[in-house]
Amino acid sequence: MRLDVQRSLKKRKQTATKKTEASKSPAGRPELSRLLGLVEEAIPAKRYTEAKKRLEEAGKTYPIAPSSPEAYRYHYLRGWVFFWQGNQLSAWEETDQALRIFGRVHRLPLLPQPENLPNFVAKNLKQLRAIEVALLEGLEGHNLDEDGRKRAVLERRIFEISASLKNLNPLAKLHQLAGSILRHLGKPAEALEHLEWAATAFRLSRDWGSLAETLNGISMVHLSRGELPLAIQILEQARNYSLKAKNHYFELVLRSNVAVCQLLAGSWRPLLTSLPDILAAAKKSNDFPRYATALLLSGHTYLLQGRLKESRKAFTEAQSICTEKKLIGLSKYCHGYLADLEMAEGRLGEAEGHLKKVLEISQQVSPQGEPVAEAWQKLGEVYVARKEYDRAVKTFALCREHLSKWPEKLVEGALYRGMGVCHVGMEQLRPAQNDFKKAVDIFESCGNEWELAKTVVIAAEQGAFALAEIQPKIIRAREIFKKLEQPSWRKRAQALLEHFDSVRTNTPLRQTHELIEKEKISQALAEAGGSISLAAKKLGLLRQTLQYKIKRYQIEV
Repeated sequence: MRLDVQRSLKKRKQTATKKTEASKSPAGRPELSRLLGLVEEAIPAKRYTEAKKRLEEAGKTYPIAPSSPEAYRYHYLRGWVFFWQGNQLSAWEETDQALRIFGRVHRLPLLPQPENLPNFVAKNLKQLRAIEVALLEGLEGHNLDEDGRKRAVLERRIFEISASLKNLNPLAKLHQLAGSILRHLGKPAEALEHLEWAATAFRLSRDWGSLAETLNGISMVHLSRGELPLAIQILEQARNYSLKAKNHYFELVLRSNVAVCQLLAGSWRPLLTSLPDILAAAKKSNDFPRYATALLLSGHTYLLQGRLKESRKAFTEAQSICTEKKLIGLSKYCHGYLADLEMAEGRLGEAEGHLKKVLEISQQVSPQGEPVAEAWQKLGEVYVARKEYDRAVKTFALCREHLSKWPEKLVEGALYRGMGVCHVGMEQLRPAQNDFKKAVDIFESCGNEWELAKTVVIAAEQGAFALAEIQPKIIRAREIFKKLEQPSWRKRAQALLEHFDSVRTNTPLRQTHELIEKEKISQALAEAGGSISLAAKKLGLLRQTLQYKIKRYQIEV
């Protein structure tokens, strides 16, 4: 038995040795290089399935020696394939390994900071020119041996500097991919470091297409921080570089990203205008991730307009593409958007199921990344809608914990707004006021009028502020909704102002809240045909509690 095991181990060792020798042999190395070259051609052409198949073939047939040029290419390309699928954890493992191997292969020193990179290159170029001049002038006055030795040293130095400059662009591509992955993993500071380094290197090497892609990644980091004007400014710069590179397809993608920023600010029309072009171009180029993303944005735009059937159709098509093409990471966004739709239709159980799916997929591919915080925040809103306030508070706490690691300003503002509604439901008016004020401050700091106006209307509907304090803000909110072409929200603001006209403006906070609550109870009773049980269920109250409030407010049943 022991001899059999030994023979088996020996046989495996011999097989592995043969494969390693094959990869090192003149026949093996060109074939491996050819396969990797085919992968490098497939990725820009969006043929990701083919790229994955070629990489699997390369890995199985030719064991790749560590610290070889093929090794860093192999791991870099694998990182790209995992990134395309949305598996950010695996993508980072491969890209991090590629960065380490690259440094060992080319014996690169520690890289300077992005702001010092131009000086680093200029200094080396200056030194390179000086060495070249010395070689051209010749080394007069020295014997042949000494001249030969000096010449060899100088030539080696030229080779080292040339190699470091030549390797600047492929190294920048590694940093670009690393930054993109880290952004999805919820590490914006580290992502920016890599992306800014890559952007500086691409400017120096005049690679305008790669520079446009890198600036797009930088803008997305600022977008997550709620810095919409800055994100749009960087995207416009990226568009110029994309046109300079004559990459009209990516310029179209960037134009749609500008429209996404505008959508987050409540302006849906620019996105609706640009989406048909990006959908057609993405489909034509077989860019399935972009096509599915454009469908999700279409569905979200329809949702804002109240066109729910068209919204579901777009979301469902995007989900089927993600399933067919195994786009794991993008599928979590599908579930997030579907949760929004279910909440709009009042199907809270289905919304909860989709949000839990978002968290489940995120745990596999990017536990701290997008859109985990938003999923917790929306899940809290589901529990608030069900009047499950204790559960909502716990869920919002999980969201806040996540945001402490990776701040997302728009999600943070929505979190405090949800907490405000939750505290009103628990009849804790002072905490509710504090939460709404924090939400307003966050949206004002981001310059996001759309979210700010929504927050003001929701706070007023909940009776969280005295009329004298909230009325001027409601008037401003109404004008914002008019400008952004949001008729349903404008009607809500108008209804509040009409209600305020019927009562005294100087009504104190507690009385304002009671007036709002009395109106809600009267409306629920009317809709329930006077049935206290049905009205209590609709309001999320116990029957005894509702009877007490009816008696207290002297409401006729």
